[in-house]
Amino acid sequence: MIKHTVRRALSMCGAHLLGGFGRPAMSPIPPGVALLGEERSVSGRARRILAGSLVLTATLVVIGPSGAGAVTAPIVGIESTASGTGYWLVNSTGGEYSFAAPYLAPTYCDPSFTGPVLGIASTPDHLGFWEYDANGQLACFGDAGFFGDTGSLHINSPVVGMAATPDGQGYELVEADGGDFSFGDGRFYGSEGGQPLPRPIAGIAEYPIGQSATTGGYWMFSTGGHVYPFGSAVRYGTMNSRHQVVDLASTGDGLGYWVTESDGHVSHFGDAAGHGSTSAPGGDPIVAMAVSPDGGGYWEVDATGIVYPHGDAVFHGSVP
Repeated sequence: MIKHTVRRALSMCGAHLLGGFGRPAMSPIPPGVALLGEERSVSGRARRILAGSLVLTATLVVIGPSGAGAVTAPIVGIESTASGTGYWLVNSTGGEYSFAAPYLAPTYCDPSFTGPVLGIASTPDHLGFWEYDANGQLACFGDAGFFGDTGSLHINSPVVGMAATPDGQGYELVEADGGDFSFGDGRFYGSEGGQPLPRPIAGIAEYPIGQSATTGGYWMFSTGGHVYPFGSAVRYGTMNSRHQVVDLASTGDGLGYWVTESDGHVSHFGDAAGHGSTSAPGGDPIVAMAVSPDGGGYWEVDATGIVYPHGDAVFHGSVP
């Protein structure tokens, strides 16, 4: 049996994130005490972490074969540890699935966060990540800091992607119409907002080197695979895919990138090396990818939580 943990980040996000894997019978939360998070483990215990270090425990009702559980909401993202010896999956209700990776506790959540979670973005040191919804509201985990979001701003179209700056002290949020919002030390290098687009924007990837007026940038990419570079980012190739393009990941030197489609096909451009594709993902769409630390491989994950490793990326388990 592959051991992993399942966490529900409740925090200030509200109890709508509680679900899946059976609800443990716990004592009620005392009046006036804030719920900071809930931790669940397939080993059969659950904890609610409350303000003032108060902890409530209960036996977890485990569902699924070998105690591994089953996905009750679609997986929306994957991020690896810094060493590549583990990874996290996140589903649309904010559930965190850890595979050979430490639990990343929630540290902040926009009080108006409504969900569902659309995706995640890792901090550069891979010790934290952000979850975001279509309104651009954020939840922070591990060492991911909060530098603002679009929750209180007028946006013209849904937020569809997020990328951290190289030092992790800021980030970009991108809308489906190509509009860009910069927070923290994120810099605005341009956008496709207000421009006619043949296909909507699907996400954004940060240029990994520098963050100044002369160095730094990002790539936006559309659902059809067209790549829009800004700042120091260069277009090394583009696509006109009949499948949905779901992710773009940069190489460590910013001189190439991988583009992933919902059918599992991975295209590589610039100095990004090809390590294979998922040719038959069982009919469930691929939703995200994560690159191994040395760029020698990558993981793809489908909406049901099945992980497909390629190259030197090591398999540490899937959700089902």
